[in-house]
Amino acid sequence: MVWRQAHLGAALPRGLPGRFICATTGIKKAASSCASNVADEITPMTVRHGAISDFFLKVSDLSLLVISLGVTIVYRYAPAKNPTFVIDYLSDRIKVANAILGFLLLMTWHAALATQNLYVSHRLQSLRAELNEIARAIVICSVALLVAAQLGKWPTINITTVAGFGVLSLLFVMTVRLGLRLNLRRLREHGHNVKSLLLIGGGPRGRRFAAQVHRRQDLGYKLLGYVDSDFAFANQDINGAQWLGGLEDLSRLIATEVVDEVAIALPIKSQYTQIEAAVALLEEQGITTHLLSDLFPQKLARLQPTDFDGLPIVSLHSVPPFSWRTEAKRLLDVVGATVWLVLFAPLFALIAIAIKIDSAGPVFFVQDRVGFNKRRIPMVKFRTMRANAEAELKDLEHLNEKVDRFSRCVTTRALPASVVCCARRAVTNCRNSLMFSLAP
Repeated sequence: MVWRQAHLGAALPRGLPGRFICATTGIKKAASSCASNVADEITPMTVRHGAISDFFLKVSDLSLLVISLGVTIVYRYAPAKNPTFVIDYLSDRIKVANAILGFLLLMTWHAALATQNLYVSHRLQSLRAELNEIARAIVICSVALLVAAQLGKWPTINITTVAGFGVLSLLFVMTVRLGLRLNLRRLREHGHNVKSLLLIGGGPRGRRFAAQVHRRQDLGYKLLGYVDSDFAFANQDINGAQWLGGLEDLSRLIATEVVDEVAIALPIKSQYTQIEAAVALLEEQGITTHLLSDLFPQKLARLQPTDFDGLPIVSLHSVPPFSWRTEAKRLLDVVGATVWLVLFAPLFALIAIAIKIDSAGPVFFVQDRVGFNKRRIPMVKFRTMRANAEAELKDLEHLNEKVDRFSRCVTTRALPASVVCCARRAVTNCRNSLMFSLAP
């Protein structure tokens, strides 16, 4: 049996560093078995290479966390006249329970870093998003350290130590990740760590995507070309990417060319069947596929992909996301409202007494208003009309513009709401006493 290197045939799986064909006179089953043996021997090498890099990155992160904790403890507790504090501290006997708790803490740190997606590809992700992931992971690690210190009764670790650990570890991990990103960008600009990208769809969405990939050389993508069944795109280049054929040629291309990733930019309304077939083929071959998710021409909403028990969902959000900004605004609203209520409490008490003396009925007027997402919320204000004014609304509507001009001239931008309510109530009472003989 003779082996020779050649282009990949349809029967062989992709992803091998070399393309092999089994040149033998045996039956097809033997050739398939032979190809499987080659795949078993070669594929783990590429997987192991990625696993080694991932392993060293994980070890680096955990080492930085341990170093941050050690530096914080030394800085806070090392006496100025005892330079051997570190040796004396490490030479102390460690209880078995503390050793087990320390190991569990390391595993918790690793889980926190992994769950925040720190060990997935950030090639298409912005630096800000990656730094946010690191910050969330460090917060979880700090909380885990504080809990472990309480369980193990470690005297050197308290709130101050944990705060210093959090700041220092955040600085260390961010610095290493920033250096790694800059180094990878430099390597990609010089042609290293480059992935070949195939584009499906030559329409406006595909052209925008190709232009952005061409502009961002630091991402390390080489646009192999594009496929589209519309022959109007034949012999047309998109940012240097040539037309390679229609969708029916996709299987041939991924069998004969090195294709690392594929971006699908077809219109989903008219090309749904073609998109489904392409995704199934690429999934079978193990090729990373990017589906452009700008499905609708939204102007304000932002897209957020999520996974709901294995069901992929793309969510559109038009309101500000839940973050520290929204929480700060809510806190400011509550604190500000509380302060103003306390300051104006004497004035509000006088207004309430005046309302009770002037007319029978409740002091406050409560009415339902529509809030966020059509939620009904009660609005409470001082009553400025008769108790049953809502029942007589239709009879009184035509008098608004005639006798309530003064009240409408008083603006809430110039006076506090309580003063405006008092002025409007006085005008309304005068109107009621002049126009109606009904007792209030």
